[in-house]
Amino acid sequence: MTKNSKELLIFNYAPNLKVVGTFHALNDKDKINLEHLVDESDFVALEWDYARSKNSGKINLQHSILRRGYSIPDNSLHVSHLNWIYLRAINKIIRTGITEDSKKDGRDPTQNEFTFCEELCRNKNKDSYLVDQPIYIMLTKLCSMSLTEKIAHLMDFNNHNATGRAEEIMTSEREEYMLQEIEKREGCTILELKRKGLLVVGYSHAVKYWRDVQATLL
Repeated sequence: MTKNSKELLIFNYAPNLKVVGTFHALNDKDKINLEHLVDESDFVALEWDYARSKNSGKINLQHSILRRGYSIPDNSLHVSHLNWIYLRAINKIIRTGITEDSKKDGRDPTQNEFTFCEELCRNKNKDSYLVDQPIYIMLTKLCSMSLTEKIAHLMDFNNHNATGRAEEIMTSEREEYMLQEIEKREGCTILELKRKGLLVVGYSHAVKYWRDVQATLL
């Protein structure tokens, strides 16, 4: 199971919850597949949050000597200059990876699967949930790591890998958060879902969910 498969990763996570792993870029085939998945679902949960939905997926990073924290009115996260450099570097690695993969796979990195699904849900009168942990919380957690952990993260991430505390912050904790948010919205556990749900996440998150399913089958 690798990203080189170039196809969306689609599987049943629970009796009434399907997961689809995407590439943060779209082609026409992806759109057709996503529309079909939305059509057969009662609700769609997205790896997206309110701030990114309302601000074209972006958050304003500001470095300051004294000011810290997230400002809702201007969608800005204020951090130290060192953390600003660190977060900008991580973002550049992510964006470069998406752009390079998209060129090879024939996908358009300017087309976002989450906004695409949001619009589909509006047009089809489907319930859509933004279930990802707010982006500023994840970034604040990354900033709280030690300098040694940040350097290790940059080195690992540049090699398309994240380990240790950074991996927990960027993947494991968010994956658990998203499932908990679905349970809150639907008022029951994932295994007890009555309505058919679709969880749309990035490919790496989907792979981890898929491994969870495989582990239960052993």
